[in-house]
Amino acid sequence: MRTYRRAFICLTILSVGACSLSGPLREDAKAKNYTVKAPLGKWNALDDKADADQAWTNPSSGATLALRSLCFRYEHIPLKSLNQNVLSIVNNAQITSQEETRIDSRSALDTVFVGDLDGVQVETRHVVLKKDHCIFDFTLSQIDAITPQHQKEFSKFVNSFHFEGGSENE
Repeated sequence: MRTYRRAFICLTILSVGACSLSGPLREDAKAKNYTVKAPLGKWNALDDKADADQAWTNPSSGATLALRSLCFRYEHIPLKSLNQNVLSIVNNAQITSQEETRIDSRSALDTVFVGDLDGVQVETRHVVLKKDHCIFDFTLSQIDAITPQHQKEFSKFVNSFHFEGGSENE
């Protein structure tokens, strides 16, 4: 079970990289000068974040929460297209809800979907935001279904985000 959970965490974090349309192996500029409050509750920061800027896992539920930034690539692609690329990582993805919202004074797209990762049913909540030449992906994934408590923690995490602008290449 421990090996399976580790594989799930790695797959989930790698799926965050899908927004770049280039995959996690490409070196892209990351955003700097942003703040976000670490998720409340029993979340452990991950050292192995793959391509994510920050990532956590909840040891009791196995849920994974991650944030990834990407600057100066694909910044003119609409939010729905960026979101569709994340959906393509999951087999048999079905959107259960999708709504436009505002994060840090910008439009964002908040999508919940279910599908299979490596043959296992997962539910994922993905929020994509574009601001000042950067794309930000916030992702919460859990085997079977995301708990209401994790939904609340994720919402607080996403809404705590603030970006002053700037990237590694500036």
